[in-house]
Amino acid sequence: STGSGAGVIGKQTYGVSQPLAAGVTAWTTGLNSALRVQADADLYQTAVIRGIATGLSNSNNSYMHLEHTTSSFAGDGIVLDFANGSGSFSGNFLRFDNNGTTNFVVDSGGNLGIGNSAPTEKLHVTDSSPVAARFESTDASGILGVQLKNNSTTSSNPPAIGSATNDLVFYTGPASTATSERVRITESGSVGIGTNSPSSKLHVQTSSANSIITNTGDQGDADLHLYAHGTPTSNQPNLRMYKSRGSLASPSAVTSGDELGVIRAYGHTGSGWSNDNGLNIGFYAAGAWSGASNPSEIRFRTNGDGQTTGSDRLVINKDGNVGVGVAAPSEKLEVNGNVRADAFLYTSDERFKEDIETVPNALEGINKLRGVTYVWRQNDFPERNFEDILQFGFIAQEVEEIYPELVQTDKNGFKSVKYTNILAIVVEAIKEQHFEVVNNQKKYKIMHEGLLLRVNENSRAIASLKEENEKYKNEVKELNQRVEKLEKLVEKLLNK
Repeated sequence: STGSGAGVIGKQTYGVSQPLAAGVTAWTTGLNSALRVQADADLYQTAVIRGIATGLSNSNNSYMHLEHTTSSFAGDGIVLDFANGSGSFSGNFLRFDNNGTTNFVVDSGGNLGIGNSAPTEKLHVTDSSPVAARFESTDASGILGVQLKNNSTTSSNPPAIGSATNDLVFYTGPASTATSERVRITESGSVGIGTNSPSSKLHVQTSSANSIITNTGDQGDADLHLYAHGTPTSNQPNLRMYKSRGSLASPSAVTSGDELGVIRAYGHTGSGWSNDNGLNIGFYAAGAWSGASNPSEIRFRTNGDGQTTGSDRLVINKDGNVGVGVAAPSEKLEVNGNVRADAFLYTSDERFKEDIETVPNALEGINKLRGVTYVWRQNDFPERNFEDILQFGFIAQEVEEIYPELVQTDKNGFKSVKYTNILAIVVEAIKEQHFEVVNNQKKYKIMHEGLLLRVNENSRAIASLKEENEKYKNEVKELNQRVEKLEKLVEKLLNK
């Protein structure tokens, strides 16, 4: 039915309609409703139901108060059904204004706007303050805040974002179990992944093989940048690795040979990623660790041709000794193989030395040394990587008998010779040899000059003898002639 004029609803009589406004009737019966309002005409810029209250100042007053007083209720509290028929609706289902400003809107698409009169999402909150929305749980645990679920989420406990004390917490879990804490950002700004008590700005804790993976896709560098600023020496970028025996709950001390941490590099083979034992830098315990002693060493490992597991190429042991191709170096630098360099410098400043003496009897010592040729026993010592060519040198045991100071014996009993130190002996031996040569030259000169003098003297004597001999020859000749004359004279006297 249709009424005319405006009316005020007071006490209603069951089944009787009361006029509210032109073309509007309030029904108190039918369709199981306590109040039904029907507008039969286009009201243009008015409303089906409008309430105006003036002079309300008591905080207990309400513009609209709907109260259910029965013990149970299974229906809907308020139903707004627009375009229930052949018509259409394009306005807002629900709108709350305050002094001309829209604070709350439910539009025809079901989007809820809070502080936004034209929401574009199912929940669209707009506010000029730093905090636009707040979710607060009165549950004693105070953990879960917001759960996130879509059509593909099968778990009854979907991923969630919540707070614990003053921390922000992220939860996930498989479909069959409850969600578990995965990431926590503490009130101080520390981030914990796999731990609810991060001890640094980023603390990752896991029992799986891979903790952090960085993948740049098809281009770009996968970099880890660490920055520190300031003048104190303690302000340094640090990459720290922790290792213990035992368990997380009950850690125990590491001991000799334990791998404390490894920096590994992988390369793709075309069918998969390379073996992680090939190319790495490893940090190892070199003894049992305690509060007073932390012996350690570093090993650098690479692959050679035909290798996938790699070999230790360089080792820095607990004593600071460096081994190149040597697993247990006994010297500050021990190299298994050849070394090429432009020059080798040896500390030799006189100010570092005392008890300086010239090497005695150097020539005698050098004469006792035996230079030899040899080849290395490669098959018996494959780990030494000996060259397969003819070698020149000395036998350490033989050198030790003459100059024991030039031979060193390692912890395994193998001997080495200080080849360069032999140079000092060789120098003095050459000087001794030179001294002898010079002396011999002097002696030869003296002898030569003496012999030459004797030769000259003998030459003069011979010349004198020759002269005397010629004189004697002439005298003999003259005597012979005189004898011949005497013989002839005698013969004449006899013939008379």
